[in-house]
Amino acid sequence: MPSTLPLKQVFVVFYPSGNNEPYRFDADAITHALAGLLPQSTRSVFYFRNGRILLLRTDIPIGILMRRLERTFPPNARRDGRSPNRPVYEIGITSSDDVGGRWYYGGGAIWEDRFLPGTFIDTVLQRRTVGSQANR
Repeated sequence: MPSTLPLKQVFVVFYPSGNNEPYRFDADAITHALAGLLPQSTRSVFYFRNGRILLLRTDIPIGILMRRLERTFPPNARRDGRSPNRPVYEIGITSSDDVGGRWYYGGGAIWEDRFLPGTFIDTVLQRRTVGSQANR
């Protein structure tokens, strides 16, 4: 029986793409730690050299999921101004029930939908607009 819970996508970047893999790096252990903070239904679906994409079905709001991740992977600098020693560079979550997704170690939406004009997907899907963007 298919789930009726919203599907959320978690995009994890362990280190910047231009950097070499850190010393003693274990992507599977980090992914396992992340999945342990998310609902039981989390699945890794895409594996990149420096990141992973996980899918999960849950009705928990993205903001609550982000707070869970912040406790283990703090995004902010320490009081003395130094960056925290964290094994994750960026974490983003998006969902069909959230506009634009949230970016964990950054300041904006991670991605935006693009459809080629005249394609099936462009003619079938209605683009969502938010606030003042509706008249653009």
